[in-house]
Amino acid sequence: GLFADSTTFPDKHLRPSLPDMARAALTILDRNPRGFFLLLENEDTDDLNHDNQPFDALVEGMRELDEMIAVALDYQQRNPETLIVVVGDHETGGLMVTLPRGEAPRATFSTRGHSSSMVPLFAGGPGADAFRGWLRNEEVGQLLMRAVTEGPAHLQ
Repeated sequence: GLFADSTTFPDKHLRPSLPDMARAALTILDRNPRGFFLLLENEDTDDLNHDNQPFDALVEGMRELDEMIAVALDYQQRNPETLIVVVGDHETGGLMVTLPRGEAPRATFSTRGHSSSMVPLFAGGPGADAFRGWLRNEEVGQLLMRAVTEGPAHLQ
């Protein structure tokens, strides 16, 4: 769903939550007997890092992403033939989390742009082993394309 004409939604409380949108998409797409490919994205985390927001704001954005992933994992538990891949397209902000003694965690940044830091990649389900190790962005895209065109079992 697209709820604004920019990446930043003016009032987050007026849009459905990411977990609710994931549930709705999975309910609709699950009707397709040939299977489906679904891309779920949380743009908030990118925007928050571009704006070098405080640690608490970043955690809030990550919690919603985590809840959305939990919806997908719940679907996968009921549909074990499902491959789930969680990855970012890039790192933003050059984020470093510091834990000053006796203080709350603090986010510090080296840029408002994209950095060369690597991003984590997690995968589970059939074909997940193909997503291990160090992969370039284009390799992830090629693996996803193969999973869609040939089926995740062919990634082994």
